[in-house]
Amino acid sequence: MDKFLFSNYITTEEELLLTNKIKLHMKKTLLFIGAILATVSMKSQDFNFSDNFDTYPAGSFIAVESSDWTTWTGQPGSVEDALISDDFAFSGTNSIKIENDSVDLVKEIGPFTSGTYDIKFKMYMPNGNGGYFNVMHEWDLQGNYEWACDVYFSSTGSITWTTEGVNGGGSTFTPATWFDVRVSVDLDNDLGKLYINGNMVESWQWSRNNADGTPGQNRLGAIDFFGYQPAGSGPGLYYIDDFSVTEQGELVSVGEPEPASFSMYPNPANDRLWVNTDGGIGTIRIFDLSGKLVHNVAINAPVVSISTSTLPEGIYLVEYASDALNKTQRLIINR
Repeated sequence: MDKFLFSNYITTEEELLLTNKIKLHMKKTLLFIGAILATVSMKSQDFNFSDNFDTYPAGSFIAVESSDWTTWTGQPGSVEDALISDDFAFSGTNSIKIENDSVDLVKEIGPFTSGTYDIKFKMYMPNGNGGYFNVMHEWDLQGNYEWACDVYFSSTGSITWTTEGVNGGGSTFTPATWFDVRVSVDLDNDLGKLYINGNMVESWQWSRNNADGTPGQNRLGAIDFFGYQPAGSGPGLYYIDDFSVTEQGELVSVGEPEPASFSMYPNPANDRLWVNTDGGIGTIRIFDLSGKLVHNVAINAPVVSISTSTLPEGIYLVEYASDALNKTQRLIINR
């Protein structure tokens, strides 16, 4: 029906009104479709950074090549900056070389005050060498900083750390071999965890000031790679590759069920703990703060009861792991 015949049935004013209604309906439809597509692709993982250093020329400084990196005093290309090296690499051809105690490389993160974040990287210590890094609640170029943890790697293959103002250790690495380092920061539960090659070796109250254990800031601000190793061993030398920081989260899509959840009560607990997994099938593991596994049970029911009568009073970490979720919460045993 052409416009002339169409006008035999409705007036020009009515035609204009109808046209506007059609346009409005189409606009709403497109907005609705866009909202669906956005929901399908939406992730609760909002922060994701990674760098394997292979896109930069070997022999140049990382903070010069990439604004994602800086130095302690904000001087790219200075003696504080780290070289991009092709001496060793876990993947590709390049890594970052942290050599001598003049090198002080910083990666800002956030700052974040909520959520759970994983800082991961590969580390390589040539024979007879060691190194050090720290993670901070706060850091900026105006001189504001607060440490959350220090981690030391000796030339003999031992790993020690300082958390909550207390020195600890007991883990090891193999020199001249790439190994995994992971720092997990759960700001919602005020919990920090250190993993070496996938094994949790330390956990602590994240917000505690590393200098003396006093209350600090429950936030994540930066990681610092410093060319130092434990006293008496000389300057540090180590390499970093496949660095990443990711926020833990589950994919949420239209038509999919809500992600599995994990809760427990009472907390503080006495002789018994109830765990609610909303029907999740998985494993419950309880660790003490030294990282020792004190309870391990497979579950296949939405609510399970766990006896805590044999656990001494103190603070523990309860981990629920399934195909849909991996989450850890702090538990207090108090009698």
